[in-house]
Amino acid sequence: MSETKFFIVLDGILEINEDDWNPLKAALRDGVRGSKILITTQNQYVAKITGSIYTLSLDCLSNDDCRSLFEEKAFPCGRSCGNLEEILEKVDTKCRGVPLVARTLGHFFNSKTYRHDWDAILESDLWSILGVNNDIFRALSSSYLKLPTCLKQLLAYSSIIPKGHKFDKDKLVHLWMAEGFIKPEGFVQQQGSIGIENLGYDYFNDLASRSFIQCTDTNQSSNEGSDNQLEYEMHHVVHDFAYFISQYNCLKMENLEQLERLSSDIRHLSLLCKNRREMALQAINEVGNIRTILRRCQHTPVIHEVYSLDRGFENLRVLDLSDTSINALPEFIGCLKQLLHLDLSRTYISSCKEICRLSRLQCLKLMECPELRTLPEMEELTSLRHLHLDQTPLLDMPRNIGRITSLETLSHFIVGSEEENKIGELKGMAAFKGSLHISKLEHVNNAEEASDAALVKKELRELTLEWSERQNYQSPNVADEVLDNLQPYEKIKELHILGFGGSRPPTWMVQPDFSNLLTVFLHGFKNCKFLPPLGQLPYLQSLGISKMDFVTEMGAYFGKRRNRNGREVPAFPSLLMLKFEDMPRWKRWDGVKEDDFPRLVKLTITKCPVLEGLPTLKLKDCMKAMILCGIEGLKF
Repeated sequence: MSETKFFIVLDGILEINEDDWNPLKAALRDGVRGSKILITTQNQYVAKITGSIYTLSLDCLSNDDCRSLFEEKAFPCGRSCGNLEEILEKVDTKCRGVPLVARTLGHFFNSKTYRHDWDAILESDLWSILGVNNDIFRALSSSYLKLPTCLKQLLAYSSIIPKGHKFDKDKLVHLWMAEGFIKPEGFVQQQGSIGIENLGYDYFNDLASRSFIQCTDTNQSSNEGSDNQLEYEMHHVVHDFAYFISQYNCLKMENLEQLERLSSDIRHLSLLCKNRREMALQAINEVGNIRTILRRCQHTPVIHEVYSLDRGFENLRVLDLSDTSINALPEFIGCLKQLLHLDLSRTYISSCKEICRLSRLQCLKLMECPELRTLPEMEELTSLRHLHLDQTPLLDMPRNIGRITSLETLSHFIVGSEEENKIGELKGMAAFKGSLHISKLEHVNNAEEASDAALVKKELRELTLEWSERQNYQSPNVADEVLDNLQPYEKIKELHILGFGGSRPPTWMVQPDFSNLLTVFLHGFKNCKFLPPLGQLPYLQSLGISKMDFVTEMGAYFGKRRNRNGREVPAFPSLLMLKFEDMPRWKRWDGVKEDDFPRLVKLTITKCPVLEGLPTLKLKDCMKAMILCGIEGLKF
């Protein structure tokens, strides 16, 4: 084809490897200038392997477009029906922007005469009504059959998460690990649990690249480096498909009528309660091989249901009672010797002493438990790797928590004044990663104690350092020394410092080693009169500064930036969001040059009553919003 101009369409490519692609690419390389190859695929890796110059990711159709396509197929002769708007709202929920679903549903509606047939498809899983002889099932089945065996199992199990519920990458990977679905070999096996977890993330990314799992975060770019915190979901149609292929060992129960499907083959249960009618959980006591129970219900009867379970769950590996109304744990939970994953988040428990006997427990989630103030001693939980305590109002940490050296995740550490819960308990947790919030730092007495935390050796992505608002334990000089010795891992992406009582910012914050910082938030610096030169951070995208009572001016030092050759370059070259709030003495902001802030999208200044003027900011096309509020002294 050396003298031919061509336009080739390779449609619906699900899989491709370099050994197949390279010979084809070589044969087409000598085509006449202007020749094109168009590839359509639902697999992001296909675009990567083929080296596409331009990749267009198709968004879902709007509800209006889906409705138009549905009505075109459902009512081709212009006929209509009563309550059409009600039907179309349900069609929106079912289609969720996928044209193939809209078209298939339209054909089904056109073939049915009675309203109850239409209601049946809109209220049920697709395959229970449509069967497998339809375009949607064939398209999904074709993609599913191309998956490696391990991914087929992971996709099927993922249907246990209730339809429409969002989840992060960590949640699903940890469930897979608890069930033993990730089987490492070779080098990964030698790496132990960390290698298994990383393999799980690879599997998750593979399913996402094939569109079986989709990210719901509309601003992924701002989460660079923290993709484990992005929210995902399975499209309703994919969820129905995954549940269809897993129905022999997974069961989703929403009412008592579905108990008839409960059999000895069922291993994984998802129990959803939509009304106050009590679902008799004691019925599952008779099934001896249950490995997963996920429970969702805010109604009071769930308390009695949990207590109605007996001790016949020796094989249970995952128990998720989050978002339920339980206020105490039954003693039998301590007998679940195989339990690896326990989620009690957003419940009303005030004690959890029963967990102390779960020696194999790997993941414990106690997030947003408003009545929980203390934790039991946990040093016997030698297998524990993930402990999530976000937004739970604990007063202190359990004694000797530092003996759990396997911990990789500890979302919140409260510094105590006793020897058994000081900040030095963090020292032995060498496998730390992810995010960490350390509060009550006023209990750290000197630089040596701060160094004992060994934060510089922990591969954290996000760190929050917090002093209590009302504390008089530390002098400014001691606070300075403490913060200097809490220097974090050099590749940290996000840093929050709250309530700091020292007289100057930390010396390490703007060192070249910390050039990876994307987000910085500084709040409540009680004695600082100047800010660090944050303009030197080349990749900083979001900066928030608030309640700096003694800062009176910001000059060239704040935005000063030089490259390796000593030349001045634009300050804040990557900053997108800048916010100043509640700075009662801030009067002047100068030293800003015309080429500074080249990418700024949003500037917010509130509660800065004596600020007299703004620097001359060259407003770029990227600037979308400037919010100024509570600045009585501002002169334009």
